[in-house]
Amino acid sequence: MAVVLFPGVEIIDFSGPWEVFGAAGMDVFSVAASDSILTAGMGLKIKPDYSFANAPMPDIILVPGGNVDASDTVVVNWIRNTSRQSAHTMSVCTGAFLLAAGGLLDSLTATTNYPAIDALKGFAPKTNVIDQVRFVDNGRIITSAGLSSGMDAAFHLVSLYLGKAQTKKMANDLEYGWDDEDPFVRSKLADKYVQDFLNVFTPFDYEMTEYDGDRDKWLVTVRTKAPLSQEELLELLAIQFEQVSGWKKSGKKNTWTFNGNSKKWLATLSLVQQRKDGNEITLKISGF
Repeated sequence: MAVVLFPGVEIIDFSGPWEVFGAAGMDVFSVAASDSILTAGMGLKIKPDYSFANAPMPDIILVPGGNVDASDTVVVNWIRNTSRQSAHTMSVCTGAFLLAAGGLLDSLTATTNYPAIDALKGFAPKTNVIDQVRFVDNGRIITSAGLSSGMDAAFHLVSLYLGKAQTKKMANDLEYGWDDEDPFVRSKLADKYVQDFLNVFTPFDYEMTEYDGDRDKWLVTVRTKAPLSQEELLELLAIQFEQVSGWKKSGKKNTWTFNGNSKKWLATLSLVQQRKDGNEITLKISGF
């Protein structure tokens, strides 16, 4: 099994699946354009086992994400050409862009990490790009969502070789909660609807004191020292909700409605003025 490395590669994207494949008894090696030391994400230094020129032919190719450069023809061409002879090619996170650049996702369904979904749709118009999933198995080509999703895709791929029972035992031995029936999926969480709310405070000093919920509701509370009055803060948030996010003002004070994931949502905003700590603002959303 070949793990493709490149400068800026995301650590968990390759190390998580590497642990899974290694535990399954596979012969895992790393490969890059050069076998010289490269710098991965967060400053990790890695020396690839092989260069593209002398690497063994793998049965499985793992393409991680991170600081990917889809215009790097050396990396893209090696993945495309080697994939033609391998049994499986699997991407993690934005590694899907390298597959797409090589035409490997044409006419297929694929996914990537949630924030990059729209970008992949634009980059790969011949691909049916979806979220709401942990990974997508097209047979020879498997794409997974962000970061730890690669481990789920790796367990799935291992199960094709070892069977689900043995793979489940292996997952337990690794103390990983592998759930192939109802896995954690980032894009299903309701917190994605509060991101614009948090972006409002980016220029100001703030402390997030609550952040919790599930697929049907989310609660976030921010304490900010923004030099604005209550009225100014509410006006700023209203603009963010209505003009940027497309939420619609409801009949009740400081409440909005919006649609998402084929569901209607209600958002309620509350603001408390605090003398020393500034304003405490709570946004609560719930589906109905």
